[in-house]
Amino acid sequence: MQIPNRMMRKGIKVKTGLLTGCVLLLATGLSLPAADISGAWNLKGEIAGNNLDVKCTLKQDGEKLAGTCKTNEMPESKTTGEVKEKTVSIQYDVEYEGQTYTLVYTGTLDTETSVKGTVEAGGASGDFAGSKVDAPK
Repeated sequence: MQIPNRMMRKGIKVKTGLLTGCVLLLATGLSLPAADISGAWNLKGEIAGNNLDVKCTLKQDGEKLAGTCKTNEMPESKTTGEVKEKTVSIQYDVEYEGQTYTLVYTGTLDTETSVKGTVEAGGASGDFAGSKVDAPK
């Protein structure tokens, strides 16, 4: 059985239209929605010779993050941040030897349950890695 030319042309137009639409979406730079990283996280790292072992509870609303972070030695701190695609940043203040420092973590999500990056405070910097505590195993 031979398919009439007009049916072939309609099929080609539909396929071409879909392909054109996909290319246009990619070309306009539409970004992927940010991953939802709400939940409990453990962040471990080192900055200026000091080990970091931080427990954070984060709530995400769109790209914005809010929550708390705590180390064993210091009281819980109010935490803010944001998630843009795979980039995560969080920050909070801590008091150390009578001075207030803002710790700023900037990392990249390897998965929705794992992040790695740098941490900065008071002109010093180091590396950190984080994992989601309540992640399914």
